[in-house]
Order: sequence, then structure tokens, then C-alpha cells
Amino acid sequence: MRLNPRTLLLAAVAGIAVVLFGIAVLGDGAKEDSPSDAGAGLLRGTIAVNFEGAGTPHAPISQPFAVEPGSSAFDALTQSLGESKIAYQDFGGDLGYQILGFDGVTLSGNQFWEFRVNGVSSEIGVSGYKVMEGDALEFRVATF
Repeated sequence: MRLNPRTLLLAAVAGIAVVLFGIAVLGDGAKEDSPSDAGAGLLRGTIAVNFEGAGTPHAPISQPFAVEPGSSAFDALTQSLGESKIAYQDFGGDLGYQILGFDGVTLSGNQFWEFRVNGVSSEIGVSGYKVMEGDALEFRVATF
């Protein structure tokens, strides 16, 4: 039995159309469910808390964070460590939050939690600083 070349061409085109349609439908669905796309657009970095000098022994904390663009360092801190692990006071308005302690460790006298960004003491408070991709946010005991 000999097939007509026109019939073969039509069958090939129809087959390709079905395959492309299947790829388009299944490909989009697979992309939406892909774990590699989870959290796309989030800013990522690390939060570290150094307890050296606090007077209460505690292992250092180091946790990753992933927050929406425009988020403050305080947002990253609460997302990473959980609000229940942070003692703070809200002074409202432009003054924002003062960090008082971490994981039950608070400071006294002339000690405070210094907020550092990428290894440098920040001139902006934890509630005013807007997180950037790759930031290393650190809190360490300091004195005045």
C-alpha cells in the first residue's frame, strides 16, 4: 500500500501541532509548580546575632532570610528568627524599633545591640534600613 505524499505531510503537520500544543499546556503548568520559581523576586541574605560580651552564655545565631523588595531589616529579622525570639520596643513614627534582646538575652547598663550591615555599623536603624539582595545583617553587643 502506497501513501499519498500529501496525506503524509498533513499527518506530520497535525502530529507536530499536537506535540507543540501538549508542550505549551504541560510546560506552563510545570513552570508554575516548579520549586525553583518559589520565592522568585524575594531579596535574600543572612541574619547573625553575636552574643559575645552579653554576660549570658548563648551560641551565636545565623539564619537566612527572604523578604519582599522594600522590606526593612526589622521585617527580615522577624521573618528569619520569629517575632517571639526578639525583644524590642516600638517608639513609633520615624524613631521605629529598638532591639532589646534575642532569645531571652537582654543587655543592661551601657550595653546595646549594635546593628551592622555587611560588616559596617549602620547609621540607619533596624526599622528604617531597607534590605538589599545579599545583605549580611548582624547584631552584636556594644557599649557607649
